[in-house]
Amino acid sequence: TKFNTEGYDIIEDPNTVNRVLVVGKLTNTGTNDDDGFIMTIDGNNGNPTQFDVFGTVGKTDYLTSINPSHDPDGFILGGVTEKNNPYDMWALKLDNALGLVWSTARDYNKGFIGTNEEFSHNVIERYNTSGQYEYYQIGSVYPGVMGGGDMSVYKLDFNGFGVGNGQFTYGDGGNDDASTIDFANPSSDGF
Repeated sequence: TKFNTEGYDIIEDPNTVNRVLVVGKLTNTGTNDDDGFIMTIDGNNGNPTQFDVFGTVGKTDYLTSINPSHDPDGFILGGVTEKNNPYDMWALKLDNALGLVWSTARDYNKGFIGTNEEFSHNVIERYNTSGQYEYYQIGSVYPGVMGGGDMSVYKLDFNGFGVGNGQFTYGDGGNDDASTIDFANPSSDGF
């Protein structure tokens, strides 16, 4: 069996010296089954030190983003899963040893009738004014209620569950997409 990999995001580990992490898509060319992968690389010599795969057998899954997370220290990953058909936004929280803390899929539910697909491009962690960590996941939904594809933002709680009134879409009649999210001012509530 032959495998192909595509890396989509990379970060330097803030918790472990000289460790780099890469996330992406692993394709089994014999079955065309795609799974998400995370690979650690020794920052001194460039050699891989760990390779873990996440996904559902016989479905398309891949990871598109990785960012640091806390409590426990580790990582928040964004991706796409076909587990619930068709494609949904996927968020995974891993501890620093890359053990799975939780995994959730987001399905667009703004009253659209028909089949739609969601694609995650980034997830970030935020420490809110209530003293809790929460997550914001961004990407796109096709078709969207505003026509074409719409930008979408999901707000997730500490355990990865969607927050009430925490689903937002933006766009116009064309195709609109969001690729990254960041704090406008880390000391405020703004993005």
